[in-house]
Amino acid sequence: MVSAVFTESILLIASLTLAGIFASMIIGKSSTIQSLFSTQTHIQRDIMLTSIKIVYVNAGNDTIRVYVKNIGVNTIADLDAVDVYFGELASLSMIPYNSSNTPRWIYTDNSIWDPKETKELVITLNSSLQTGKTYMVKIVLHNGVTDEYIFSY
Repeated sequence: MVSAVFTESILLIASLTLAGIFASMIIGKSSTIQSLFSTQTHIQRDIMLTSIKIVYVNAGNDTIRVYVKNIGVNTIADLDAVDVYFGELASLSMIPYNSSNTPRWIYTDNSIWDPKETKELVITLNSSLQTGKTYMVKIVLHNGVTDEYIFSY
């Protein structure tokens, strides 16, 4: 009789200990999941509030001026994290920002990009554009928001 009570007591203590361990693991993982969910929500909010529009492209022989408007609600502060792609439709190439060699691109004004503000990007190529070809400019922001503009020269 005493051994049955003793065995039941050990099983009760073991089950309570396992329940406590299991509960602490669940609580710990739920805070990790909540943190991950909060981070993803912040990233998605940033993407939804950011938008750009290439409004005009002025192409010369080896210089292309691209006018891009911030039509979103967010200010764009990471200007050096913007990627610019340029080339014929089937063969775009990434153009480095402010490189010492051509091709390269720069801002004419590299201050923070406020909503409703238009930035002028100047792309300098290492060769002249060819007449009769169709070209594309694609701008990609730090959070993946993009716009593209197709033109013929």
